[in-house]
Amino acid sequence: MSGTEDDSKRWGAIGHQQIALQILKDAPVVILVLDLEGRIQHVNSFFERLAGYRLDEVRGRDWFDTFLPERDRERIRALFRQSREGEHVDGSVNAIVTRAGDERQIEWTDEFLRDNEGRAIGIVAIGQDVTERSAARDALRTSEQRLAEAQRIASLGAWELDLRTLTPWWSEEQYRLNGVPLGTPVSQDQFLSMIHPDDRAKFAETFRTALEAGAWEGEYRIVRPDGQVRTLYGRAKTTCDARGTPVKIAGTNRDITDSKNTEDAARRNDALLRTVIGGAPVVIFALDRQGVFRFSEGRALANLGLRPGQIVGTSALDVYGSVPGFEETFRRALSGEQSTLTSHFGPIAFEAAYAPSYDADGVIDGVIGVGFDVTDRLTAEAVVREREARLALVFNHTSDTMLLLSVDADGTLRVAAANRSFVDRISMITKVDEADLIGLTLEELTLEIYRRPPAVLAQYQESLRRAIDTRTPVTFEHSMIFPTGPIFTEVMLVPVLDGAGACVQVLWSSRDVTARKQADAQVRASLGEKETLLREIHHRVKNNLQVIAGLLHFQSKKLRAPEDVAAFAELRQRIFAMTLLHERLYQSSDVARVIFCDYVRALVAELGRSFAPRQGIRIEVKTTNDVLLPLEIAMPSGMIVTELVTNVFKHAFPGTREGTATVSVRTVGDRIVLGVDDDGVGFPDGLIPGAGSSFGWELVRSLVLQLDGTVEATTDRGAHVRVSFAAPALAEGPPA
Repeated sequence: MSGTEDDSKRWGAIGHQQIALQILKDAPVVILVLDLEGRIQHVNSFFERLAGYRLDEVRGRDWFDTFLPERDRERIRALFRQSREGEHVDGSVNAIVTRAGDERQIEWTDEFLRDNEGRAIGIVAIGQDVTERSAARDALRTSEQRLAEAQRIASLGAWELDLRTLTPWWSEEQYRLNGVPLGTPVSQDQFLSMIHPDDRAKFAETFRTALEAGAWEGEYRIVRPDGQVRTLYGRAKTTCDARGTPVKIAGTNRDITDSKNTEDAARRNDALLRTVIGGAPVVIFALDRQGVFRFSEGRALANLGLRPGQIVGTSALDVYGSVPGFEETFRRALSGEQSTLTSHFGPIAFEAAYAPSYDADGVIDGVIGVGFDVTDRLTAEAVVREREARLALVFNHTSDTMLLLSVDADGTLRVAAANRSFVDRISMITKVDEADLIGLTLEELTLEIYRRPPAVLAQYQESLRRAIDTRTPVTFEHSMIFPTGPIFTEVMLVPVLDGAGACVQVLWSSRDVTARKQADAQVRASLGEKETLLREIHHRVKNNLQVIAGLLHFQSKKLRAPEDVAAFAELRQRIFAMTLLHERLYQSSDVARVIFCDYVRALVAELGRSFAPRQGIRIEVKTTNDVLLPLEIAMPSGMIVTELVTNVFKHAFPGTREGTATVSVRTVGDRIVLGVDDDGVGFPDGLIPGAGSSFGWELVRSLVLQLDGTVEATTDRGAHVRVSFAAPALAEGPPA
């Protein structure tokens, strides 16, 4: 008989289920079954070898606390919850900690396990060890026994029941089986009460069958007095008297709880295996020594346009022989090696792990493997590589000097990369290339290459430590002396975080701001010159206005008519308002704006002194100190205040009448409101401010129009005037 016929008979004898068990047991992938709480229910032998734990050591233990490094536990728990809640999670990679303390990187694919009614009962995860992409170093162990049948401990109990008196009799073993102390009187009713409530109706029917047919055998459950449920297998036979009337029924019971549990576990395991094989999002396959498919299962077959079992009996060498590397990988597996091959089928990419399979004698009889659809992963990796290439292009061609520093476990900072601008800048001090910089510590770079003093190193270290600890960018400026002259730079330190939020690198980006610094210095010098010139202009305008006021004073002495003298006095007051404003601007640090409230206080005080002969009139000023006005607004506003306060002195309190007036300056929303209120006689009936022949009111109206504002005048226990205009931009805040 040929070798091919021998192999075919051997494979046919093994059977479909045994092939599945063999694949899952010996496949070079990790198979892990968790319940919905994340407790371990099953692992395959590959996992046992990889992790260093046997299944009986880890069953029931929490997967996350047992095998995951502490840094990854919460992240992986979150992925597990996503999967448990129905959100499919493919291709996740995480580390597991082996018994020896090593970390292995596993790429996982998971799927729900469901019972016969479709309810989720757990999750099966199939993983591939991707710590090392090269072929695994150790061959698979020789095949072990697949499933060990639990030893049955059979204990027989004997019993009789007198049908005439319904008096039972139990043997010692029967007492033990039922969990009742030996010799305890037990009635038939007490025995029936020990039958499991769900089995009582069935047991009663069985008892009637035994009476009618004369014999019976079957299984039923009892509930012991301590609450323990046991399954018994019983046989019974009826004894009749000479007339054929049943007078006694006797039988035996055997405790089959353990074997029953073993059978139930085997059925559950079979269901689990069927679910894993048929529903796992991978391809599970087996080939004989000639490369003929003996097994082909897994949900991922649909990605290749295949159905489970469709290509069984087909030669893989004929179908996939043209795939680069397939035949070589197949031959290596037949020689006892494990290997991994990534193949492309049109737009689909599969990564398959190949390993030898062994017969009962430990002889290699074929190849088994598991394939993963890695299309999405390879696409993502290509996108990452393209993005990294673009970043490298920007990194190396930007005019800013850039340095990437890695953070060692002990906190040491080392050069991981330097762009061309950085190398060119350093070459102005010492001739180096990027290769000379890679691996240098920050101390070596600063003290030996940069040739900077320890104080500068301390500044760098403090700024870098702040960026690492706060995980936020840090900026600072510093300067260096180069052969071409001083260079001023603006440095930004950007921390680079890993998936766990730890800072693993820092990007040092330095921009040359020498030209900007020089331009700023020139602008500041020019502004200083212009400010000095403007201050001198204010001073000269003030002096000229004072000369004009002096001339008016001397001219008024020649006047005889009281109305002419008064007109000259009012004109001098208006000139004083302008003079005072220019004096304030000359003395202020801000030659463009004046603190209007201080200006108003000084103006009102001077007006009070001008009308000193009028006793009993008190002027109060209520202002806020945060109103700043430019010259073009402060000038007309001050003249308005001058006219309104002058009116108070002249008309609000005729004769010797005494009273109080209040001048207020306040900001209401986006407007400034000037108010002058007194408790005098008020405005004459019919007076419309600005509409009469009064020069003062006409001047106020003209000034208000100049400010694009409004004026209101009312009489209510005195005269009340409100002037409102829009607050200019930057009207608030102290002068610079």
